[in-house]
Amino acid sequence: MTIATTKTVGEIAAELPNATREFEKLGIDYCCGGSRSLGEACAEAKISVDEALARLEKSMTATVYYKTQIGFHELNKGGRVPGSFGCKHPEHA
Repeated sequence: MTIATTKTVGEIAAELPNATREFEKLGIDYCCGGSRSLGEACAEAKISVDEALARLEKSMTATVYYKTQIGFHELNKGGRVPGSFGCKHPEHA
């Protein structure tokens, strides 16, 4: 799968289950800043688009787990964490 740099980070986060984890590692805000293109978000985070693409493509083969008080669970197929484990922005609490 090829990731278009013109897609918004919000679209990528919704389409690729592990993208949110990579965005967090790269310092890219995919929630409130989700309307920016990948190219714009990378420029703001001062990372190359090629690096972000490589990490996103590599993450597509990984399985991501999230931790709860009762253990670890695999993310659902949409890549979303259930409600209480979602966005970390206070205005979405």
